[in-house]
Amino acid sequence: EEGAQEFNKKKTIGGLVKVVVGLTVGLVIAASVSVGIAASQDAFKEVEVDPSVNPCKAQKPYHAAPGDHYFHNIECMKDNLVQVLEQAGANVTRGYVGGLDAGNWRTPILDHYDDTDLCTVNVHWHLGAEHLSEGQYDYHGTGPAYKNGTNGVHGYHDRDSEDYTSYEEHKKMKKDMGDPYDRRRLGAAGGWEERLGLRCHHYDDEHEMFKTAATNATDPYEWKHCVEMMVGETYEVHWPHSAAGACGTEWQYQTPFYDGVFCKEGIVNILTPLNTYEKIGVQGQVFTIVNSDEEEYQYENLIDGAWMDGKDKWVDVAKYTGSTTGTTRNNEMCSRYAPITWQVDRTCHMISAKSFDKLCWDMKQKKDDMGGDLYPHGAREIVADYLVANNQQSRK
Repeated sequence: EEGAQEFNKKKTIGGLVKVVVGLTVGLVIAASVSVGIAASQDAFKEVEVDPSVNPCKAQKPYHAAPGDHYFHNIECMKDNLVQVLEQAGANVTRGYVGGLDAGNWRTPILDHYDDTDLCTVNVHWHLGAEHLSEGQYDYHGTGPAYKNGTNGVHGYHDRDSEDYTSYEEHKKMKKDMGDPYDRRRLGAAGGWEERLGLRCHHYDDEHEMFKTAATNATDPYEWKHCVEMMVGETYEVHWPHSAAGACGTEWQYQTPFYDGVFCKEGIVNILTPLNTYEKIGVQGQVFTIVNSDEEEYQYENLIDGAWMDGKDKWVDVAKYTGSTTGTTRNNEMCSRYAPITWQVDRTCHMISAKSFDKLCWDMKQKKDDMGGDLYPHGAREIVADYLVANNQQSRK
């Protein structure tokens, strides 16, 4: 009986082995057939990407969930309580502390962006400074006068068309190209109108390098690539960076900058765990434009990021978390694109008009059309203390 049981046991095991072997062979054959069919249908052929198609186009998000309009501007306060995350641009004066508690977990990127997985995805600038640095760019700075005879440091002002030596070229571009040139606001008397931010302290209307055609410059600078720019004026330049950009490709630079910031999906997370302040950062640097060929005012590579020379440029930098800026936001209506890291040079520098014009030329060479950023955008008013994060850090 024991022999019979042993025989039956061996027979059963043998049967199982045959079944397993049979299944394995069957699967291998099926897989081979599937591979053959797939190969015959070019399933393993590398997908060709049309190089003319912008992979970042229309990547700017408007909703966190379908149809919720999460990223629309929202009232900063509700029932006397702040209902938004931290905002920008802030007071970046050394020693300043904002009044909004960002907790211990929302901290800005402290490393240089080049030492992270972020890359530059855009460059644009604002008329006047959107940040405040006492003694550098503040409410006491000055600049070219306006048609009403004032040179106030904030608010909307009309500009004299004579100040723009490229005015005729601008009109031609507007006629030939349409948008974005036809969406510039015009003042009542036909002058350009944008909100002017704060100004630097370099301007001297008696010095030749600050003069324009309208102020009888001996040899006024003729802008060839930038639009609506003026010698003597203050501008704050922004370089948005992102880990979700098309880094290292011909589509890296994008206008609007949101398309570049959110180009690749699955990297920036606006839900739990929130990582926007780790994956998105902006460099900010403030300049006064001068008409000079002196070497100290020349810099040929503004397209790639802030001017750093190890001497006085980018040596005193404020770092904090905030939001996107622009004149659709103020201290009543706030941005929902937050929190993101800001790194801002506290010092105002002078740069030649020629160097700045070179930036616009470089922008024109990019694959995406950056025409919408060749002119200065309006400046958001300085953010109220209670909307500024309390996590500002410094490097000097």
